[in-house]
Amino acid sequence: GVVVYGLIGPLIGLLVVTFTISLPATLFSLDGVRTAYLFGAMPAVLCGVTAGAFKAARTSWRTPAWICVAGALYGFLFILSVFGAHRLGYVIDAAKAGALPGLAAAIVCTLLFYGTPRQAIGPAAQGQ
Repeated sequence: GVVVYGLIGPLIGLLVVTFTISLPATLFSLDGVRTAYLFGAMPAVLCGVTAGAFKAARTSWRTPAWICVAGALYGFLFILSVFGAHRLGYVIDAAKAGALPGLAAAIVCTLLFYGTPRQAIGPAAQGQ
């Protein structure tokens, strides 16, 4: 989980941030990728650890959904700790630069890590 989330998550987060916050043109180059990994690697790795820990406990769609919520929470809290929480504007920026990219990256990485959700087949559908 750590490899999938840690390598792919920050890049997906960078794509989401480009749509939610106006960034300088220099952040679209290699510096932007470095910045994405600087600010997004820790929340992505934490989400990967969470996904790996709960992979065996996957019983329904709720487990991957909670992992996506955890990804958004990790991103929000990490960016909030960087900005600080003493102004309401920083909380909104942390939601835009942390929670939304964290949620989007967690959704994509969870689909890659767990696979696509399958419908549960009951005993009646199996012919028993």
